[in-house]
Amino acid sequence: QMMAAEIEAGGEVPIMLAWHASKAGTPYTRLTQATPTRVIAAGDIIYCQIEGKWRGYLSQIDQAFTIGAVPQLIYDMAASQIEAFKVTLPAMRVGNTFGDMYEACAASARGKPYQANLILHARGLGEDWPLLVRPEPELLRQPLKENYVMDIKPGIVRDGQDLWGRFGETVRVTPSGGERLGTRPEGLVEVGR
Repeated sequence: QMMAAEIEAGGEVPIMLAWHASKAGTPYTRLTQATPTRVIAAGDIIYCQIEGKWRGYLSQIDQAFTIGAVPQLIYDMAASQIEAFKVTLPAMRVGNTFGDMYEACAASARGKPYQANLILHARGLGEDWPLLVRPEPELLRQPLKENYVMDIKPGIVRDGQDLWGRFGETVRVTPSGGERLGTRPEGLVEVGR
């Protein structure tokens, strides 16, 4: 139904609708479009990547859903992830570098029991580049230009494990900082709590 709604609204195929479900607080594996091996239940978290395409242009959101009550750690990590997302936006101004964005995100976790790692990939005419999943010096030195559009989705890692999904949004570089192109509320969506 979600894919049909995208197409009915003028979207194009192929559309990506990827998701993963696991018990909240346990590591999840790389996102695929495979279904879980069990029935989704209370205490689960579902992490989705939803991509829309129109006239060749791509946009993506990342969203986590909790089913019923989940450990407090999940809510704490979600709040930290939104904080990392928000502090990255001001660094997304013309003349700054990808490294400035990466550092702003990482700084949000200093002195805390976890790390904040920026993940980003470009959105536009069918292209994922630049792609930042780990700090690469050449990319970090590149300046940001006005109207660059990318999906940013900071990851929160504790004890070497990414324990929950992300909030990600398509954002545009402006002279005054990043501008979210989406309008949905930030944070977890809670179902049945």
